[in-house]
Amino acid sequence: MNINKLCAFALPLFVLGCAFAPDHGRASDETIAVHRTTPIDGIDLFVMMDESGSMGGPHGTDPNLLRYEAAKYLLQNVLVKPADAESPHQVAIIHFGSTAQSKGLLPLTPSSVNQVLGAIHLDNPASLGDTSFTSAFKLAGQIRANSRFKAPGRRTIAVIFTDGQPDDARKLSIEASFQELQHEANTSLGGAEFFVVGINNPTSPVKFSETVSRWQKVAGPDHVTRVERLDDLYAGYNEALRRVFEIPHVDEITVRGSQDFEVEPYLSALEFHIFTPSQVELLIRDPQHVVLSSATPGVTVRGGNGYRILSVQRPRPGQWHYEVKNGTGDVRVVRNPIPLHLDVQVPEPVYPSGKPFFFRAVFTDSSGHEVAEIPEYPLSLTARITMKDASNFEKQLRLLPIATGRGEYYGGEDTASGELRPITLSKAGTYEIVIRVKGGTKFEFTRTVRTDVRSLPYLDISQPIFNGSVPAGHAASITAQLRHDGAAIDPSKFFTDNPNDLVLAQVCSDIQGTSCGRAMWLSHKGNGLFGAAVPTDVHRGQNYAAVVRLKGSPRIQNAGMPAEMVETIPFHGALTSSQTATRIGIVIASIVMGWILLVLIRLTAIGPRYLGMVEASAGGQSIWMGHANRRVWWPKRARVSREAPMATDEEGAAPAQARANSVMSLWGRALARDKVRFYAGGWGSLLLLGLFSRNVNLSGTDQTELGDAHIEIQSDFQD
Repeated sequence: MNINKLCAFALPLFVLGCAFAPDHGRASDETIAVHRTTPIDGIDLFVMMDESGSMGGPHGTDPNLLRYEAAKYLLQNVLVKPADAESPHQVAIIHFGSTAQSKGLLPLTPSSVNQVLGAIHLDNPASLGDTSFTSAFKLAGQIRANSRFKAPGRRTIAVIFTDGQPDDARKLSIEASFQELQHEANTSLGGAEFFVVGINNPTSPVKFSETVSRWQKVAGPDHVTRVERLDDLYAGYNEALRRVFEIPHVDEITVRGSQDFEVEPYLSALEFHIFTPSQVELLIRDPQHVVLSSATPGVTVRGGNGYRILSVQRPRPGQWHYEVKNGTGDVRVVRNPIPLHLDVQVPEPVYPSGKPFFFRAVFTDSSGHEVAEIPEYPLSLTARITMKDASNFEKQLRLLPIATGRGEYYGGEDTASGELRPITLSKAGTYEIVIRVKGGTKFEFTRTVRTDVRSLPYLDISQPIFNGSVPAGHAASITAQLRHDGAAIDPSKFFTDNPNDLVLAQVCSDIQGTSCGRAMWLSHKGNGLFGAAVPTDVHRGQNYAAVVRLKGSPRIQNAGMPAEMVETIPFHGALTSSQTATRIGIVIASIVMGWILLVLIRLTAIGPRYLGMVEASAGGQSIWMGHANRRVWWPKRARVSREAPMATDEEGAAPAQARANSVMSLWGRALARDKVRFYAGGWGSLLLLGLFSRNVNLSGTDQTELGDAHIEIQSDFQD
């Protein structure tokens, strides 16, 4: 062939092949960190204690300083709540009157708890004068601004104990005082959650009870508690923390003698707050009849004057037992069932506006380990999203398990087809997501998270589809579009980096990122579109996760923009229709070829040989003739011509004769050395071993007709 013609033919094919060759991107030495679970952030707790003149003295509300003992109980109560070691709870004790004083935020850990408890007592126990809540709020705001923990999702909690109403040297009206108080709360402690525990001073004309409705406007209708006695402060503080940590309510009980009780499933911990008279001991036995103590694995015991807090990690569900020992008297017990932590992974505390998402969460214990569903107590989850300061915005979500067996769930809005569709939060602002969890008929709790939606660039990943399938093979195609507020954007307008150095992707063997392949840079195709085929072995029926990271230097500094955005998309390997058809074809071809091989072996290598003369003819044509020593006669054809009558003419003359041609096929096989069987049929008949074909048997010296064929044999072996 002429070389020019060859090049002219080959060049278009080469160009076409290059155009459709997969882009495998550029390999990177980096590895994307996949956070299996989010650490449980501690809280910043401000305990604001009223030290005004009405508190002390012989006619004061608390002449014996019982509020300090109750505050110690409050801190011990917080200490047993889970928090990551790198982000522990912090506590600031603020004593306030006309002014406020504090030793600042102190970490609350087992090693530092004594230091924090020491901050409860005033250095100078004298009265601090009036009751200026605004001075306490201002000081709390200054302290919070200097906190070393500033994670977006970290919560600020203010617990206030008072016996009166706002008052200072200016003698403002009650209305003006609460307006100022509300303004200061929003200004100095914006985003904080307030809990107020109040008590009346029986000798004072100024009563806390007269301001409950006003405090409810500041803190919330469920965040204000009035106690009748100082001894009730313990219950008031526990109720506040129960709401902070979303602990299901269990009524306080009085134990006399022995008593059984039921422990629910899906608990990360179980707290027993035990208030006992002196010399009285309460024993607690689990379903395996083990008596709990500080020596029991998974049990911690903390305590103070007249109480103990016994905390059990991952308690067994079932029947437990109380028993009063060593003394007489009533034992008061408050039980706090701490649910498993529902770690919300999507949306993050800061999330881009306009970015569609499927809600995703995983159940973990206090150590961060995933916890799977208990078959005896099937889980049911629903969620509701609302927007702060927008009462008309609400979305209902349905949550389903991700098929990983690790207690992971995803959720979206329902559609008419029953499928879930992603949620889009288009308006910037603070959103609240309330997840309701039911564990069979035994347990129910809620988990509330907040996300701050901001106008930020983000990646919209179109391949792979969330929980969708990817063709089995040696690469997974990943495609992402850079967007801002829902619109595609040019990367160079937002980032100073080379677009090909912005988006990194890797494929992991599961959503937890336990085993990941090499990371690849996605190539920028133009107009913010990125894509590459990331090399990895994708097998049918196995679960994987695409991990994609957006990281770059923004042209305009945005304090609210995360340093990097990492998204994990679960998917599974599957066969495409063409792959399925190819595999089916291969299977069918293998079966056919195997059958042909078996037939050939059966006919040519197994069984007797016939010895003797064989003659077969059809239509005057010889098919076989001669001496044979064989097992099989392969199919042969002969054209047969025969006369066929035609219709008479109109005058009734005799019909003319015409000749019609047909083809006769014949094959045979030996049944014994002096016996054969012939079949009317060709290769199809042979491959079916003569099934459904006309056949005749001949033995010794014999002759017969089979259709148009005449067959004669004369065996060399005559009886």
